[in-house]
Amino acid sequence: MGWRLIAFWALTVPCGAQVPAAVGAELQQMASHAAVIFSGQVEAVSRNDSAGFVDVRFRIDAAVRGCPKTGWYVLREWAGLWTAQPERYRVGQSRLMLLTARGASGMSSPVGGMDGAIPLVASGAAPIADSGGVAPVDTGQYAPAPMVDLRWIQARAVRGSGASANARVTAFGGPVHPWPDTGGASVALPDVLSLLRGARARLAGEADDARY
Repeated sequence: MGWRLIAFWALTVPCGAQVPAAVGAELQQMASHAAVIFSGQVEAVSRNDSAGFVDVRFRIDAAVRGCPKTGWYVLREWAGLWTAQPERYRVGQSRLMLLTARGASGMSSPVGGMDGAIPLVASGAAPIADSGGVAPVDTGQYAPAPMVDLRWIQARAVRGSGASANARVTAFGGPVHPWPDTGGASVALPDVLSLLRGARARLAGEADDARY
């Protein structure tokens, strides 16, 4: 997808109240390369190194593209990816997954390496109190939405802009460390899902326009 379209999106697509424009544009660019997008929790990791693959089963909490609305999704990765990263995923982790299309072998991987396996973290917001100022005993139904940790996406956006020599060094010199928080590093999951669904709708509209 051309950079002009991404720049157009950054200026015209509402990124939610807290998603910085540059980060939103980067997410949408990644989404344009993703065949599957969902948020969910890792339920099982099955290593089959002798067969050359590792299966990671996720419980789907919110689906955006290319997977069932509910149930499970099994990501099959090349076992070689796990040689240097033996704990790419752990049971109990929550992630926002942007995955490439499956190949003939049935394997796929996150878009942009592990940048496309975005961590979700619990919100620290307090339970909602009633009119008397007392929080309900059963607060499960009032649990705040998870937050999307966008620090790695911020770093990716800065590297792509070429705005920082340090960012360029980070891109080529070993592990990518989170860029210092400049605001919007953690955004509520519903806001990010809304942005990604908007990107999907625009892509569908562009595909329809291309037919005529």
